[in-house]
Amino acid sequence: MKVWTSHPDPILADLCEKLVNRRLFRVEMQTKPFDPDYVATIKQKTMARYHLAPDEIGYYFTCDKVENKAYNPRHERIMIKGKSNELTDISEASEQLNNAVMPTTVSKYLLCYPKEIG
Repeated sequence: MKVWTSHPDPILADLCEKLVNRRLFRVEMQTKPFDPDYVATIKQKTMARYHLAPDEIGYYFTCDKVENKAYNPRHERIMIKGKSNELTDISEASEQLNNAVMPTTVSKYLLCYPKEIG
């Protein structure tokens, strides 16, 4: 990473320099989609600040939706050992947890861009 801070590719050099010197990107998260005008403004400011072509903006800017499900028994299962050493899937062992958390998928929207833009 340190070697690449002086690479001839200006984008690679700049991104490596930011990581090496812990000048990380700003990440905004919220439960509803970002206002398209706000997204366009941040994108334009980023392109202008770093002299980026439209096909290069993806190196410095991300606007996306992420989803997370607390527990999905189809993937890695969490097993609980009972008093008699029997193993039970957590979704079967805890009715309270099963009803409140298990079926819930949390969706959030994120916007990621250089801190200098904000």
